[in-house]
Amino acid sequence: MGGTERVTLATIDVLSTIGWEVDLYVLARFNPAELAPGFGSAARTCYRIRTTKVPEFLRRAEMLRRGGVYLNLFRSFMEKRVEDCDIFFDMAPFTSLGPTYFRLPDLVYWNLAPIDLDVLYSTRYGVLGELYAKPFRALLRHLLKRWKLIKVHVANSEFIRNVIINRLDGGLKPLVIYPPVDIDRWTVSTGILGPRTGIASFARFDAWKRHDLQVRMMQGLESHLKMIGRAIKDIEVTHLEWLKAAARNDVNVQFCVNLPQTEVKRLLSSSKVFIHTADAEPFGITIVEAIAAGCIPIVRDDGGTREIVPFEELRFETIEEGREKMRRALKGEYDHLLSKLKEHIRRFDQETFRREMTKTVLRLSNE
Repeated sequence: MGGTERVTLATIDVLSTIGWEVDLYVLARFNPAELAPGFGSAARTCYRIRTTKVPEFLRRAEMLRRGGVYLNLFRSFMEKRVEDCDIFFDMAPFTSLGPTYFRLPDLVYWNLAPIDLDVLYSTRYGVLGELYAKPFRALLRHLLKRWKLIKVHVANSEFIRNVIINRLDGGLKPLVIYPPVDIDRWTVSTGILGPRTGIASFARFDAWKRHDLQVRMMQGLESHLKMIGRAIKDIEVTHLEWLKAAARNDVNVQFCVNLPQTEVKRLLSSSKVFIHTADAEPFGITIVEAIAAGCIPIVRDDGGTREIVPFEELRFETIEEGREKMRRALKGEYDHLLSKLKEHIRRFDQETFRREMTKTVLRLSNE
């Protein structure tokens, strides 16, 4: 599951625990039995699932979703469903960008990547980029006043909070509630004996996760990389095939695709180093999980990853710098930081999320 799904299910657990009945509306087909262990335990029995009739081809059209076409189709479904809700949560920041008579959510959870906002201001995307950005800019200008009426804005990191304030409106002032991570689940021993070896990465196969940098960084590095990730959607499968072609001459790269969580945990627990290369990652749940599993993280010096990895010696800007830091990590030069990292990531534990979200919900329900 991605960050949005994890946060949504954890929020449902919070609501169910304090006595709310919950309706969850999703665009894709959804089976509670397929939830990862540790997520949505209350959701399995305490909420009803509603799905739309959006055609499959449109559900896969990611850029059309963000450009407004998806919003207009979703509107007619949602406006019939949410008017009678006591509290309306929007767990993806652009779902509620409907017409003026569409009910505003009481809470919006911001988990977007900054590129979704960069397009509003950048002029470097060319003609096609401008065609995409123009209606989006107009939509944002039209609805920004309505956004100010939303009671609670929640950001998934300080990084995203600052993006919202600096690029949208300083008056929004989001709270920061980090996504929930079941740290204890990743910390418990897997029974693996012997020294840790090699490098691992863990992210869905998406272009902005920049797996291509990992392939390039492995060149000349005497180690092996286990590239763990999801490839289910067409766009993910296509990107995975492109990566395999790019790495076909590199015998040190192994692709580990669509594995169960137990196997992912085993691979991380046997790896020495964890590499994360996404462009301006809003947060980075898998980085927290890798640290809990005992890996030394080497991450991009960008985005929300700085909040997870506060030590500059573990962050990099260039491929050469990243390769050198991975080499040093493999030699054990950063091992002294692991205990500090494990203590630091406790602030991202799922119990912290539940406590902060409960306070927020109770405040909303009393207004």
